[in-house]
Amino acid sequence: MTCEDVRQWIEWLREQPLSDEKYPAVDTIEITCVWREQAEDHSFNRDREKVLSCFMEVLAENPTDFFVRFVAIHYYRTAWESATAYAGQRLMPPEDLDRATFETLADLKLVVRALPPEQVPADWDYLIWEVSNARLIDDHLRALALYNRAEQLSLKPRGELQIIRGHFRLMVVIDKEARPLLSTGLGQLRVPSLFWVAPVYGIHTQEPKDDNERLDRAIKSLELTVMSVLGMGGGSATEWRREWCEDAAIDLSRGLATIRNLPDGYRALHARVAYLAGKYREAASSYEQLLLTSNEPNERLKLYNSVVSCLEMADDAPDLKIWCNKFLQEFPNEAELHAKIAELEARECNFPAARSAP
Repeated sequence: MTCEDVRQWIEWLREQPLSDEKYPAVDTIEITCVWREQAEDHSFNRDREKVLSCFMEVLAENPTDFFVRFVAIHYYRTAWESATAYAGQRLMPPEDLDRATFETLADLKLVVRALPPEQVPADWDYLIWEVSNARLIDDHLRALALYNRAEQLSLKPRGELQIIRGHFRLMVVIDKEARPLLSTGLGQLRVPSLFWVAPVYGIHTQEPKDDNERLDRAIKSLELTVMSVLGMGGGSATEWRREWCEDAAIDLSRGLATIRNLPDGYRALHARVAYLAGKYREAASSYEQLLLTSNEPNERLKLYNSVVSCLEMADDAPDLKIWCNKFLQEFPNEAELHAKIAELEARECNFPAARSAP
């Protein structure tokens, strides 16, 4: 393979109708590409360094050209998938196969990172496309740098960017929990949260124009439901994840204060990330606000439990006692609450009240 071959692939791609999206994501678009055969055999090609040199030379000529980057990233993504998918069918020693797979992924990372975040064009759609490329190689620091650049360039209103970045930070922290839930619950649909991209879903005042918009709204509705489920998760975060949760809590809090009437899914995510950050009183406040808009009994039961859990972690006995009583008024058969209230009364040395606790 030569540099001229790569250039011909790029020119071929320019003539293809890729999709309705301005910059379609590499891992979701269906395309019968002219480089597929060579890409599928790449991991077992002894000219790995020569091939990488060709791609890097062409990328250097026009580093921000979408078609140039698409070809390079798609080639190496296809090569890596081929190496992993056919691992058991190749007549190669296991150590050679492991090396080929590792080297192909390393080359994919080099190609994605060939464009530094600070050189990404001031185009929101292009920047989000680069976020999806960062997701291909699980480079959350690159994605964060891209979101920070979007803020520096004011590519979106600040409140909206804070919501998007806060959501992204949380998705990185709880990836192992969120990915199965989003993938299993929503099938093969392209759910933005899985790709570290979160459009700010608002309230629609008009009917959808067509079936595509109707489907898009349905996906968003499902994703917001999943956000609410993830918001009830509790748990703990350690090391760098705790710092990410602290920053995400700030972003989501400021975004929610700026943008009114956002769906409750975002408030639930703020409550969850505040809890993970150890900001238990802040988390409790968000769960309390969710109770103001929730009418479904099972959901209200979960929210009350979340408020109580937060106040326990915050060691806020006075508010905990108040909320336990509110909880019991609505759900009088919650046996554990009776014992909890008695314990709180005893802690205050109010023994008559403790003995008479319901």
